[in-house]
Amino acid sequence: MTSMYGAWNEVPKTVILSLLDNMDSHSIYPSGFFAEYGITPDVAGIKFNKSVDGKRTIHDEDGEALEECAGASAVSVARDICSTLGIKSESYKVMGIGSAYRLDCEAIQAHFEAAEKSPLGGNPPDTRYTTEQALLDGCLVEPDHERWPHLLLSASIADVLNAIPFGRDAQIESFILDCIRITNEKAKVKDPEDLSPIEVHFPLTGTVWVVPNDLGGMTIMKPEDY
Repeated sequence: MTSMYGAWNEVPKTVILSLLDNMDSHSIYPSGFFAEYGITPDVAGIKFNKSVDGKRTIHDEDGEALEECAGASAVSVARDICSTLGIKSESYKVMGIGSAYRLDCEAIQAHFEAAEKSPLGGNPPDTRYTTEQALLDGCLVEPDHERWPHLLLSASIADVLNAIPFGRDAQIESFILDCIRITNEKAKVKDPEDLSPIEVHFPLTGTVWVVPNDLGGMTIMKPEDY
């Protein structure tokens, strides 16, 4: 009987690479597919999916095409692996599902290759620049934790807002609320597999990016701040 893994960081490298190699970027797979690799539905991120105008292939347990099923997409699986293992991918820079999946898979492969060369063995030392560290360094600021928990601003955005000479508090509030509103509106019509940042334009700040952060909120920044 295949061992069942409770998290991506428990899954052996060979199993992850084999899994990704046997998935198609435009397909959605049911729990039975992942069970063959010892991946539980919770780890795989199984959810209800519907085919969108035939653009994504959804398979049943026997590999037959369906219009809808409870499953996980290849793109979401690769994204979860990167997130769990702390792997930085460039997939957010591309629009296509196939390109995003390829970049995530390449990042995962590079991660394991680096781990093999690490004198520590296993995973290489974690060199990610975390949100918590960015807050400590002053690169990110949280304007109002009570009102907007984990909504963060890059230091350059905060500098622009803090330099407003008159009615600063009201304008900052208006800016943040507009960002939240526009981001939510765009997110409703955005392909869930599109990992690119949401762009919002304001006369005061120019173009800003809104991206999810690892605290469960959103970060508002200039494109050059990324």
